[in-house]
Amino acid sequence: MERRKAIKNTALFIGATLSSSALGGLLQSCQRQDRLSWTPLFFREDQSLVVSELAETILPKTETPGAKDLKVDIFVDLMFKKY
Repeated sequence: MERRKAIKNTALFIGATLSSSALGGLLQSCQRQDRLSWTPLFFREDQSLVVSELAETILPKTETPGAKDLKVDIFVDLMFKKY
């Protein structure tokens, strides 16, 4: 029985460790980015405008914010640059 308890505690410890590092990375990446001072890192300016319009077509503004309001184009650019 002690072995089961040890395995369970080890799994909980590893899960908590991984979760805390993932949460730290998520919070660090949630920096406010002003659209006026932002320049694309991966796309050219014209490509960034296409990504922005395409994202707005997929996620239009209704009662909820649209893709431009959520700055999806900035997120896509950062993901393409990173990966």
